[in-house]
Amino acid sequence: MSTKQAGRLLGLSHRTLEDWRLKGLGPRFLKLGRRVRYRLADIAAYQDGCTFANTGEALAA
Repeated sequence: MSTKQAGRLLGLSHRTLEDWRLKGLGPRFLKLGRRVRYRLADIAAYQDGCTFANTGEALAA
């Protein structure tokens, strides 16, 4: 899916995802020529890594 589609799915702006790519943050992505694409499995894996039981656990991460 495109950056805009991935952003909508994550509740983020596409600009945030663009910024995160430059910083090495966010979900993994594919670079196909000049196009950037996200796989649903990579977005799900990223979301799974952002799951915490409490705020202390989130702060420690």
